[in-house]
Amino acid sequence: MNNKNKSKLTIIAGLTTALISTSALAGGLERQTYSADILFAKGTRIEAAFATVKPDVTGDAVPGFYSGENINPKYDLRNFGFKFDVGDKLALAFTAYTPLGYTLAYPGPKLITSADVKSQAYALSAKYMVKENIAVFGSAIHVKLSATANLIPDPDVASTYNLNMKVKSDSDWGYVIGAAYLKPEIAMRIALSYETGTEHTMSTDLVEYDTTAPLATAFTPKNVLSKSGTASAIALNFQTGIAANTLLFGSIRHAYNSGANLLLNGKALTDFSDLTTYKLGVGRKLNDLVSVSVSGLYEHGSGTASTLNPTDGKFTLSGGAKFQLNEHLDLTTGVSYTWLGDNNTKILPIGSAIAFKDNNALAFGAKIGFSF
Repeated sequence: MNNKNKSKLTIIAGLTTALISTSALAGGLERQTYSADILFAKGTRIEAAFATVKPDVTGDAVPGFYSGENINPKYDLRNFGFKFDVGDKLALAFTAYTPLGYTLAYPGPKLITSADVKSQAYALSAKYMVKENIAVFGSAIHVKLSATANLIPDPDVASTYNLNMKVKSDSDWGYVIGAAYLKPEIAMRIALSYETGTEHTMSTDLVEYDTTAPLATAFTPKNVLSKSGTASAIALNFQTGIAANTLLFGSIRHAYNSGANLLLNGKALTDFSDLTTYKLGVGRKLNDLVSVSVSGLYEHGSGTASTLNPTDGKFTLSGGAKFQLNEHLDLTTGVSYTWLGDNNTKILPIGSAIAFKDNNALAFGAKIGFSF
């Protein structure tokens, strides 16, 4: 591929990571995953992104308990990245993103369960060019996690329910190591990485309600331990030019979600399974100022369910456009629609499951970048 065609691929290379493809109710509690893409940008790069996700997750109504309305309210995501070179071989970057999150509430006259999980990750990353076509990279990631929840039923004691749980925030460090093969003349990059994940053990202020006790003593304050974290994962990301002005990109990511369940006082509130997520897309340059992309993402799901995990598996179709506003400034916009897999919850105080079918999530966002 000649230099002219190579330059035409440059404008669409920034579309290889879909802006919001991992934000619409991924497996486990994941909202966004670590990306090393900014390390491979040319020169100094500053970028900021914003996305809004609107899930529509409803189940069969249960009279007196659950109204059948949406249990997952809209949420927002924000990203930031800064990258610069140190000499010809070393690049450094700082990124901030939201690795975990969950907002859930079952509306109705009697609230079954609500939960709100928040997190923030800060990554310090480096890339070193070992040879002209070989790079190694790594990152140290600091993750802070906090959560609140109400009326989570104890799966072992039918008459006992946990109320007003507030998890005191906790932080931990995770790490990423990876290597990449590069062939710039055709915009090729194949990168393999491993992420360790994080583990959070937190003190929980919990009020327990026992229906078998007299009213005066039914509410008992307790201090117990809760546990959660980000999943360890292995990922293969790739992109390559396949024709003039055309770029193929994709990824395969296997996340060990079974090691990142929510635990309360040693009891699992979720039943996540290890999941593999596949993404494939194509980008096309229309002219010197505008490029477009389309991609699909598939996650099979685990087949397990819980009150906090009422959907299983997904397929996401995403579209994006990148506008080169001037020599240094670019704007990327994207939209995605996710079909969420059917599931049945199983741990409920009403003693029966709720069927969740035909659910979806709509997401849209924008990223602005400045390179020099």
